[in-house]
Amino acid sequence: MSKYIKNFTSEASLASALESGLQRPNISLVTDTGKSYCFPANAWGIVIPVDGSTNATFLGSEAAWQAYRAKLGRYLLKWNGEAWKLSSSNSTQLANGTTFGVDDGNVMVRLPRLSYSVVRDSSGRDVIIMSEEPCLRNVIEEQWVGAYLASHDGTRLRSKRGMAVAASRTIDTFWTQAQACGSAWGLSNYEQRILMMLIYLSQYRSLNSQASLGYGMNGNTNNWSEAQGKLTGESYSLGDACGAVSGGTSNANAKHVSLFGIEDPYGWYWEMLQGIYFINNVGYVYSGNRMPDATELASHPKGSYRTFTRNSVSGQYITRLVGGEYYDILPSATGGGSESYWCDYTWASSSGQLLLWGGNANNGSSCGLAYSDSDLAWSFSNSGCSARLAFYGKVNIY
Repeated sequence: MSKYIKNFTSEASLASALESGLQRPNISLVTDTGKSYCFPANAWGIVIPVDGSTNATFLGSEAAWQAYRAKLGRYLLKWNGEAWKLSSSNSTQLANGTTFGVDDGNVMVRLPRLSYSVVRDSSGRDVIIMSEEPCLRNVIEEQWVGAYLASHDGTRLRSKRGMAVAASRTIDTFWTQAQACGSAWGLSNYEQRILMMLIYLSQYRSLNSQASLGYGMNGNTNNWSEAQGKLTGESYSLGDACGAVSGGTSNANAKHVSLFGIEDPYGWYWEMLQGIYFINNVGYVYSGNRMPDATELASHPKGSYRTFTRNSVSGQYITRLVGGEYYDILPSATGGGSESYWCDYTWASSSGQLLLWGGNANNGSSCGLAYSDSDLAWSFSNSGCSARLAFYGKVNIY
């Protein structure tokens, strides 16, 4: 668990809180516009603005962030957990330049372990301190997520180039089809979305993901009629890089975006996320690669879980995220715009249980890495909604 303290009355109390959030005293002092923050020497940080600006402030060690960044990227993850690095600039080849059998496994992205602590300073800004080393209170262990949106090969869910995106399924059906790959396979979860957000902020230091990466397949308008028939994997030439490639539609602004190898994390199909559901306005974040049963959906998860409160205001642009000790990325306040604060939209309802993320190709400027929809029943399915494969077993990298 990370340290989260509100409304610091002095910079000294902020620095003290940051230091108390560390598990070892490897501290250096970093200053930003007269404010003092304590860091481990191998850490970096992001300060989230609250004044409507989209510009976040980077603090700490750029070298530490770059070292972490270098470990992000695409792999061929075989069914048994063997991972083989793909070329950093061509995801149709292994790193040694040879081709691989497309049915030997799935193309996945490695997200290395990240530890972090969150505090709120006297200006109301969230300060997120991060390190690859497990020296901060909250640790997300290494994650493996599909490079591409989910497809189905007739037997099982896949992360594979050149496939139609799987849609029109409930989240339970998506998960069952992922399990056909093996018991360690499932769907990308809410915690992984937090990790993606932290990685994005570290790279771009901006709250406006569409301005940083591109509009996505919506092209800043309703582009669904052309985008829905396209195939996965068109960003193969980007490899591990961030950027965008043509979406192959008549809208030149419609592009497949990629975040360190994660293709189309927003703007093409909504993604259904496992690991979370809602009852009234309480979000339940639960452990394990599984789906909740009917009893859990009516009460609370079995086993380990945590909660947070969502804002049920719907149909508005986000001004602030919940944040808190885990840096929950659902909105806590709305009333912004497409070019201010987080620049992304939100839908919510006190009766909604399912969490969708990112938006699809008919959502235009609403889309982005903070765009969420939590106003739907757990049994919801739609042609504009997909999922993303994830692996939760032991991985051996070769």
